[in-house]
Amino acid sequence: MGFRSFRVKIILRIVILGFAIAGFVFFVQKKDYYFTSIELLAVAVLLSVELIHFIEKGYRQLNGMLESVKEKDFNISFNAVEMGGVFARLAKLLNELTESYRATRIEKEVHYQFLNHVVDHVNQVLICFDINGNVNLSNLATRNLLKSKQVKHISAFGSIDEQLPKLFTNLTEGQEQVVSFDRNGELVQYAITCSSIRLLDKYSKLVVMHDISQPLREQEIESYRKLIRVLTHEIMNSVTPILSLSEAMNEMLKHPDNSPRPIDVLTPQESADLAEGYLAIESRSRALMRFVNDFRSLTKLPEPNISTIDPEKLLKPIIALLKPILDSKDIKVTLTVGKDIKNVLADKDLIEQVIINLIKNAIDATDNTDHPEINIEISSRVGKKIISISDNGKGISKENLDKVFVPFFSTKEQGSGIGLSLSQQIMRLHNGTITLKSIEGHGSEFSLIFPK
Repeated sequence: MGFRSFRVKIILRIVILGFAIAGFVFFVQKKDYYFTSIELLAVAVLLSVELIHFIEKGYRQLNGMLESVKEKDFNISFNAVEMGGVFARLAKLLNELTESYRATRIEKEVHYQFLNHVVDHVNQVLICFDINGNVNLSNLATRNLLKSKQVKHISAFGSIDEQLPKLFTNLTEGQEQVVSFDRNGELVQYAITCSSIRLLDKYSKLVVMHDISQPLREQEIESYRKLIRVLTHEIMNSVTPILSLSEAMNEMLKHPDNSPRPIDVLTPQESADLAEGYLAIESRSRALMRFVNDFRSLTKLPEPNISTIDPEKLLKPIIALLKPILDSKDIKVTLTVGKDIKNVLADKDLIEQVIINLIKNAIDATDNTDHPEINIEISSRVGKKIISISDNGKGISKENLDKVFVPFFSTKEQGSGIGLSLSQQIMRLHNGTITLKSIEGHGSEFSLIFPK
């Protein structure tokens, strides 16, 4: 309807303009009609100007509407009555369009504010930045750490540790790094992880810093408690019988009035009891000495001599070394090597010690097991190399799962309890970890996880 009205107005103006031009041409050829010709010419010019103005007015209105949309000015509204004609219909459509965009924009802003609110309530330091280090998103924990109301660039982290901006840039997806730095005079530790984000062909990096200082301190205190309990137990097991024997032997060598009793008056049975007591004291003293030496071995590990080793070539000689024991117990051993896993950065001698210990533990665990099996697997996950040793033995009870790495704790009668603790210390020296999965009655799996 509006477009038809606009077309009629255009046609009407063109027809009137045509009559004016035709009248001008007709009267300009008459001698006595100069003023009439001039008047018709002026009318034609005025009609042409008015036609141009009429058309341009509509396009100016349309251009104004489109400019408002382009500039995302959705607060403006277009008056359909004032515009009239075809542009009245366009004004109505644009009003509906701007209202839709306004609602979408409000909804988007609400979601954005909700996201910021959620992110600000995350306890971890969270920061998102582009390839140039410009920060797109940071949460309240980040701003509190940096003591800043706004974080614009990752270089701001240089104020707490000059290595952090470079670390953020070089950190790859899935990689985890632990850093320590001073915060208000207190040494804190953060675990840093990273993930990549791609939006509209723009790459960003999301870095999360998790404060692990308090959990580590609590875990350290708990480890000390467990260690002290074990140390107390072992020391008391040796000291108590030594003290009892010493007191008994001391009574043999005294008269009732506490005066010394000569050795030559001792009966043969008393002499034998004394000799036996001294042997027992010597035996327990040697056991206590071995215990102390074992403890020293945990605290005086050599620095690892890191080199590139082939894990398959490392494992095959170890399996061959233990083959007589494995064959005597009829244990089936399977070695699986993942694709493209050619090397691991480690100290060959120290890691051999760990693997031998784990395989021996697996051998002991499969005692009294039908069809005993030990599976050794070399794999890779999230850029980390993993050597897993699993068995189908008796497994470890839930009560003992958190104690197996405590020094001198052992589920075996003749075990020293330092093998797994030593293995854990060696893996820490490699910046790696050792993990355990076990179900009582179904077996255990130890995994050595190397950072590269």
